Amino acid sequence: GITDLHRRMLMKDFQHRIKSIDDKFFEHRDWKTARNHLQINSVTCSVEALPDVQMVESKDQPDIVQKLEPLTITFASKMSTDSSGAWIEIASSESIAKSRLREDSKAELKFTWRDQGYGNRKGQLRIRLLNALTDEDMASSPEYGIAPHEEVQVAELFELGHGLVRHGTEGYRYVVEVLVGGGGGHELHIKDLEFKSSSCFVKMETGSEDGHIIS
Repeated sequence: GITDLHRRMLMKDFQHRIKSIDDKFFEHRDWKTARNHLQINSVTCSVEALPDVQMVESKDQPDIVQKLEPLTITFASKMSTDSSGAWIEIASSESIAKSRLREDSKAELKFTWRDQGYGNRKGQLRIRLLNALTDEDMASSPEYGIAPHEEVQVAELFELGHGLVRHGTEGYRYVVEVLVGGGGGHELHIKDLEFKSSSCFVKMETGSEDGHIIS
């Protein structure tokens, strides 16, 4: 039979292969990445097609007393001069408290950005969906880049079939990450960023009067 060590080695290999497929899709600006269609069966160590998305019928769900609000990440302006050459987190949502997938579920991203305005261009940005407890990568947007010298606005719509939408569930969180560039002298300026999900909800801040009763 397959030992635990052998299974872990196979899983690592499968995850590497799926990431390689993702990277190829990203290079060709195709958002239908491998993780939107495939999953790894940890018992058989095989790659399988994802099941159909299960829609929520509100009449079958019990009422939830906790007031929730739609999940969003927003900020007016951020600037980074990180010179590590690695991806760093600059913003995050709260952990998802409730998710409800429907046929029109979607996530939207928009931001305006530029780099230092001269020299080599290296800046990149992405949105990732992580397991809030383990930080395991569950889904990702394309890696936007390279950031221009002059301000440019980016707008993206992710529909139900995309991993950022279909995999959003309780206990996960979304993060905004940037790669500024190694070697020093690089800057990344991001303005008016907004990421929002129509199917994910987070707990309201204490003292807030507005919100939704999710049933």
